[in-house]
Amino acid sequence: MTQQSTQTEKIRGSSETLRNESCFDWHWLAGLIDADGGFYISRNRYVSCEITMHEKEVQTLFFIKKHLGGSVSQRRGKRAYRWRLHQREPLRRLLKGLNGCFHTTRVAIQFQQVCEIYTIIPLKKSPLTLDTGWFSGFFSGDGSFSINTTNTFQPAIAISQAEKQILDEIASVVGGQVYADKSWNGWVWWSDVRSVLGVLDYFQKFSLRNPLKQARLKSMIRFLGYLERGLHRDPKSQKRLHHFVRVFQKK
Repeated sequence: MTQQSTQTEKIRGSSETLRNESCFDWHWLAGLIDADGGFYISRNRYVSCEITMHEKEVQTLFFIKKHLGGSVSQRRGKRAYRWRLHQREPLRRLLKGLNGCFHTTRVAIQFQQVCEIYTIIPLKKSPLTLDTGWFSGFFSGDGSFSINTTNTFQPAIAISQAEKQILDEIASVVGGQVYADKSWNGWVWWSDVRSVLGVLDYFQKFSLRNPLKQARLKSMIRFLGYLERGLHRDPKSQKRLHHFVRVFQKK
């Protein structure tokens, strides 16, 4: 390969990176980091950004790698994978893109510490709304759908988190309620899906970018159709619904 062709390949690579970043949803990524990631500083003041997810959700991490670079590797002895970015210049671009997008206290403090190393002025966070992809990213990390068959096939949506404040903010914007989960000293935002149908429309606009939860979202929408048709009140149809729920829970 000639020197000119090598230089051309470098230019193409740089253009591809810029193109990928220009169409990337930073608010969605901030939500995912708020849920399942963070920033870490070594003793030598080297910085990294990391996100860890279950092996069934690894495609989400490869999506991030495709757009921003970094590496994806399996966690030793665990059914989980980690995306990690530590190169200085890609990290600087990452920090600039995410500036002002975080909503949890934990990550906001980490971000501020990293900005000091990179001499970046951290911006104040914007109010939580459903006008950005943040909630989609946050749900992609810590959210879940479920169906309670002991309570007339009740469809539910929930998010588990260590910080109560962010769940209170979500409840004030979306609806639902927040309660303590003593099994792990955390908090849960919960709602009957039928009470927050606007969230389903929101997920159509701001994709979860998580194939596993995207599939569960589609199944939930299908299940709501069954309820609307009254199949849960028909004894002949309940066997079919129980089968649907069993398959749903296995996904």
